[in-house]
Amino acid sequence: MGASRFLYYVGYLPFAALIRPFLGTSIQNYIGGQEAADSLKYTLLANKRLADRIDLEERMQQDPDSRAKPEGQRKDTFHYLLNSKDSVTGKTFTREELQADSALIIVAGSDGVAITISATIFYLLCYPAVLSQLTNEIRSAFANVSEIQNPKLSSLSYLTACIEETLRLCPPKPSSLPRDVLSGGINIDGQHIPQGITLGTPVYVLHHDETIYPDPWSFRPERWIVDQKTGVTAESVANARAAFCPFLVGPMSCIGKNMAYIAIRLALAHMLFRYDIRQAGEVPGGGGRLGHPVEGRHRVDEYQTTDYIVGYRNGPFIQLRDRTA
Repeated sequence: MGASRFLYYVGYLPFAALIRPFLGTSIQNYIGGQEAADSLKYTLLANKRLADRIDLEERMQQDPDSRAKPEGQRKDTFHYLLNSKDSVTGKTFTREELQADSALIIVAGSDGVAITISATIFYLLCYPAVLSQLTNEIRSAFANVSEIQNPKLSSLSYLTACIEETLRLCPPKPSSLPRDVLSGGINIDGQHIPQGITLGTPVYVLHHDETIYPDPWSFRPERWIVDQKTGVTAESVANARAAFCPFLVGPMSCIGKNMAYIAIRLALAHMLFRYDIRQAGEVPGGGGRLGHPVEGRHRVDEYQTTDYIVGYRNGPFIQLRDRTA
């Protein structure tokens, strides 16, 4: 968390460009406190992982049939990043760009998935009827743990709806990923934004727009499933999906989106198939009651995160009973 907190604040400094040359150097051990030192430690870890992966890729290309290729090795994300080339210019990613990607992918692939799993469990405990319906769907679909895999796993519509409703209420990156307006400015909704202004749309705000998501503060997985009985139409689902962007949208959207869905589905399906779950005392992770000192933190049934590039959370804590033992 310290590393993310450091980079979060540095990124918004008006003189960030002056500090950039010192990032990733040993000066962070002496200036910036523990959070700066944590950031450097993480940067060095990511760089080391990248160097090892580049070395493996080079050995595999030199001798594809050699023992350099680990058993079962597949073409992963970094295989494509390391071998990509612009079709027009012929340019490849620089070492610095690959290092940035390495640091980002490690966080997004671990923290983002963990936040979503934690938040889903929180909402399932707050909404027992949803927990019961999801548990029944999972246990009816599989006879044993070994069967929990695609393609059947991805076909569980209520599981997918629960994940998407969690991502709507608690996107791993709640605030915006800002962009600088380039030369000439830009026109948005009839208003001209001049060059140099920083723009961004907070995902959390968009996901709670009541004109798109009726009853936006409630955990309602059924809003993602067309069903005449519940009154959810194809049009309302289409509108919900059009505004849904926990992984962002377009060519700059998250490269690991599909892998994240697979990891979250597997974790939740294994947990709910094998275990009966219940809360351990109170369910931590929600907001305080009315009068809470932090504005907007009063909803006890809303999972709380603190945004430092990615969200950070506390809880929930649960008890598990193994039903397969």
